[in-house]
Amino acid sequence: MDNRYGALHMPPVALLLMLIAVTIVCPFGICAESTKWLLFRGTPDGSGSSDAVIQLPLILKWKFQPDIVARQHAISPVTDGENVYYACGRTVYALNSELGRMMWAYDAPQTIACSLALVDDLVVAATGGGHVIALKAKSGTLEWTFRAEAGISIPPISIGEHILVVTHTGTVHMLDAAHGEEAVTAKLPTSIASVPAMSGDWLAMVTSGRRMLIVGLSKTDKGFKIDVLANSPLGVGSSPTQPIARSPFVYVGVGRSLCYYDVRWRKVTRQVPLSGISVGAPALKGDVVYIATRDGVVHAINIQEGKEVWQRKLGQRIYSGVSASSELVWVSAAGGVLYALSASDGKVLWRFKLGDENPLDQKALRIYSPPTVTSDGVYVTSSDGSLYAFASNFIDTHPPTLVSASLRVPSRDPNYFVLYRVDELKADGDVKPVQIPGYPPIRLIVNLADAGSGVDPTGFQATCTRLPQLPLEFDEEKGTLTLNIHVPTGKAARRALPDGEYLVVVSARDYAGNVGRYRLRFRVNNALPLPEPPVEKPAVGAPTAPEGYAPPGGD
Repeated sequence: MDNRYGALHMPPVALLLMLIAVTIVCPFGICAESTKWLLFRGTPDGSGSSDAVIQLPLILKWKFQPDIVARQHAISPVTDGENVYYACGRTVYALNSELGRMMWAYDAPQTIACSLALVDDLVVAATGGGHVIALKAKSGTLEWTFRAEAGISIPPISIGEHILVVTHTGTVHMLDAAHGEEAVTAKLPTSIASVPAMSGDWLAMVTSGRRMLIVGLSKTDKGFKIDVLANSPLGVGSSPTQPIARSPFVYVGVGRSLCYYDVRWRKVTRQVPLSGISVGAPALKGDVVYIATRDGVVHAINIQEGKEVWQRKLGQRIYSGVSASSELVWVSAAGGVLYALSASDGKVLWRFKLGDENPLDQKALRIYSPPTVTSDGVYVTSSDGSLYAFASNFIDTHPPTLVSASLRVPSRDPNYFVLYRVDELKADGDVKPVQIPGYPPIRLIVNLADAGSGVDPTGFQATCTRLPQLPLEFDEEKGTLTLNIHVPTGKAARRALPDGEYLVVVSARDYAGNVGRYRLRFRVNNALPLPEPPVEKPAVGAPTAPEGYAPPGGD
């Protein structure tokens, strides 16, 4: 591998044991296609769904980190079942889907700001400078190039043996996929803000002015003809989501509604209310649209009945949207957590926090692109440009890891708290307990990570000597478990902890069923004064809290 292009990370558990995937015989002859995700939203209709049957839990198979670190990477990968292809900066990468090994890399003339497209044996990329390049999927060799008159940030889509690209200025180019020759070009009445969604002989596009543009495609003796059939307002609201086309309707989120745009009547004929502002890319599987809101609520709406089937609040903001497989809904939250929900009732069945594979790195990862879902694996990119691959044909034998533990204690200034580091008590017991004053409120903050199947938030247990109960709360975005250390009095008031030694035992389980137990010991000494409030920010990598910081306590 040419190291200048990036680095591959594979968890030790994935290297140790790898199972042969079970071949599942699917009805209707759809199995072969379930291994592929050829466009930004999988298929030209923009449905964002796959017939893949995926068994949970998934386990992190590999992670690829390019040398160029992005800030707000928002490009979903595509795959032909053999390799996974995506772009970061101006480089196109081809990675072996099973091992994550880089097969080739190609540097484009300018930055690539949108997802790629796979057509036959070609990988097609479009740059912000207007270049369209086609590369051989097997080797990465350049097959042809095309230069548009303006930049391109909307992912190309395939239409039969042609590629359709739309520029910043609203010009449509239909290119012959084999040779890159222009079959037809047309100037649209306005610029486009969404990926085109195709149904039959028409395309639906959302304009930058929040209008629905319906474009007809018809074959002629000279090639294709492009006609604008409708240019209708979508109403007042936030920027619409990506559209989904299923004749005679286009389904699109606008503001706090899922809208049914009827192509026959050229207007919105039905609206289903949502709990918040719709965002990103919805998914359509069967007769159900799955759509997310910015405040982290996923809605399942039966489009035949126009009624909500279920909604699930995840507690994290969502910017990218959702994807769907046979029985699961996949959601990438902005806080860096990938979720798998039950398609029938919205229950959270699995989650993984990006960054758990390297928990000592304090960098916060975000997700700004929807996941790519196939029967061979689920793929998602993080905000720094890393590509994560998850699969179920691996075995996870390692329990969650205790990254750090701290006691949060009030300072003399009631507006600030300080943190005392607590070291895990090992078998030899040779750890001197940290000493703190017992004035409440005191919280034990435990940072946990799992680089295999992910930490299961339902698997926490905690006990403490001398205390009957430990209320706890898990922050999925930060990966922190907070335990309230206090003495119940039967009233709202809390009295100081009595002097003496306390042993807290925390149990954490991952989705593979592995359980880790961690012993944390501290001593309360009420003769100690409350610590001084923090006077400066901690060094990078030191334990921190939003309220402040102090060095670890001692005797």
